[in-house]
Amino acid sequence: MYEDVTTCPDELLLFFHHVAYGHVLRNGSTVLEHIYDMHFQGYAEGEAMVARWRVIAERFEPVVRENVTARFEAQLANAREWREQVNTFFYRLSGVPDSHGRLIHR
Repeated sequence: MYEDVTTCPDELLLFFHHVAYGHVLRNGSTVLEHIYDMHFQGYAEGEAMVARWRVIAERFEPVVRENVTARFEAQLANAREWREQVNTFFYRLSGVPDSHGRLIHR
């Protein structure tokens, strides 16, 4: 199962095989699009967590609220930086822009 590109699970494909960025995964996206998508999705999930926190933050004592808010803001900034670094690296390496038109720094 792991020896054949066609039967190897997508989540392990790059561990076992060297495939082109244009290789189409089972979900229909290319390897490169999957990389872009997962990093944009990770940041969006971080934004959603921060938004949920802001809804309930007033329920907590000020010291706790400020501590958690600061940690969430730092995590979100780190997630944005990681998304930018990884996607920019792969864009520069491949020269292939994001098919959804999302901004990737050049």
